[in-house]
Amino acid sequence: MFESALLPQKMDKKTFKELEPKLREALLGAQLPVIENQPFSTLLLVDGLDGAGKGEAVARLYGWMDARHLICNAYGEPMDEARLRPPLWRYWRDLPARGDTAIVFGSWYQSVLRDWISTGSTKMPSKRRSPVSSGLRKCLPTKMC
Repeated sequence: MFESALLPQKMDKKTFKELEPKLREALLGAQLPVIENQPFSTLLLVDGLDGAGKGEAVARLYGWMDARHLICNAYGEPMDEARLRPPLWRYWRDLPARGDTAIVFGSWYQSVLRDWISTGSTKMPSKRRSPVSSGLRKCLPTKMC
């Protein structure tokens, strides 16, 4: 899951400007059939360290995709109501309808990712540390949790 975090993440502005129209077209081209056919909902997890450009990434997604079918949910530390419920309740509550896309800003992987980055380790975190069980992954698409 975190393999891409080890890849070089830099691109010069000229290369990006050349690729940007094709990337935007491909992203919108992938979104439109989902909107039209509504086979499933989509979650885009945007997470990382503070100052890493998460807000800029979300703003770019809104500019590139059909924003009428985007919902952005931001999550920080759980408040009192969320602490009284199962740990993933606030994410389940906000799942998008079929055909829509939710941008999850501060996801359930936040603590695992931050712990991993802070250690400076090149070893991938264990899948067992993920707070999302395989059972949840199976029921998320059906929204039957």
